[in-house]
Amino acid sequence: MQQKISISHHRGGGSFKESVKKFLYSIGLLKAAQIIKRLLHPIPSLIPNVNKTNYHKKCLLVYITHPFVRKISDTHQNQWQAIEMARIIGTFGYNVDVADYSQENKLRRINNKYDLIIDILPREKNFWTHCMNEGCKTIIYRTESSQKFSYEQELQRLADLQQRRGAKLQLLRASLEKTQQEREIEKANLFWFIGNSYNLKSYDYLHIPPVCYIKNNGYIFDWLNMNITRDKKNFLYFASFGQVHKGLDLLLEIFSQPGFDCNLYICSSFINEYDFYKEYKRELLETPNIYPVGFVDINGSIFRELTENCAYSIVPSCSEAGCGSVLTVMSAGVIPIVSKECGFEDDEVINLPDCKIETIQKFIRDYSAKLDEWIKQESSHVAEIVKTRYSRQNFTDSVIAAMNKLEKL
Repeated sequence: MQQKISISHHRGGGSFKESVKKFLYSIGLLKAAQIIKRLLHPIPSLIPNVNKTNYHKKCLLVYITHPFVRKISDTHQNQWQAIEMARIIGTFGYNVDVADYSQENKLRRINNKYDLIIDILPREKNFWTHCMNEGCKTIIYRTESSQKFSYEQELQRLADLQQRRGAKLQLLRASLEKTQQEREIEKANLFWFIGNSYNLKSYDYLHIPPVCYIKNNGYIFDWLNMNITRDKKNFLYFASFGQVHKGLDLLLEIFSQPGFDCNLYICSSFINEYDFYKEYKRELLETPNIYPVGFVDINGSIFRELTENCAYSIVPSCSEAGCGSVLTVMSAGVIPIVSKECGFEDDEVINLPDCKIETIQKFIRDYSAKLDEWIKQESSHVAEIVKTRYSRQNFTDSVIAAMNKLEKL
């Protein structure tokens, strides 16, 4: 008998907040509201000497700044990771300034001189020259597959959707401009990378510098109970933005088929992509076995209820690397069925051989027929994988190893 999850009444996002968002979309105010929020609560572009040290050398870490001025949350692993990375760099004798990667115009105005620059993005030619002391080393730190690969993959997904349904949706996660700047990676001293060797192949068109693999991390949930029976008919889509990029369109077309006997629970920001929402509104709101929950706090009761009742997560993304959302649900014992592009080994997850609709559908049907005892064993296995290979300590150790490699150059 299928377990029913009590959040099922949250159809279409369900909450008052999501209803308001839909209304604002209809009158064109949501984007304006988001701009006003950014103006009232600006993200600092540069935070000097975050570790309050007094060394001779200086490092500029171009990443995210808000975790250094606000209480960090678990909405993304990078909030804790940014603070930890800055701390570790400091132990190697650097005063660390942290800049926000997205505020490019303000980055151009930085007039400090540095001995080490670590940037999450490759910039245009000579972007950092004015900030470099003699002998300054540079590191490009990437947490996803190459922009060229992502751009081509997302374009193909959008073209496939247009061929299937005649709908032309926006390109969201990749850009041609970033693709053109990617050649600058070749000039760095080191290439720090979250992902595996499969993801790294997306950079094969470049002559990349020596690679240091950085481990992404999962979470520890003190409520985790491995003795429960999760429903093999319940599948969880847990992702962020770029619904076509991450394959939600494919899942909606599968699960919305008449008589399909599995349930899909959707935790993502689909409501913020109005062209996608408009195209798939019927599947999202009118299909009895599809539950569009929306954004979920991983420290909240809804996340716990979902992960205790869904045997599987499913993310057929076209381009990732060490996908953090997959690690999040693995931390809660949910068995991942994912594309190889998500960046995990075959002994860690169930890797799809491809993301054709017929392939995904076959995997859903096959795994929804597994015995409860197998599901319990596999659930324990994926939770243990996170503890042993994707812990915070694993992240820390990998950054220390990367800094040691830098010291030897």
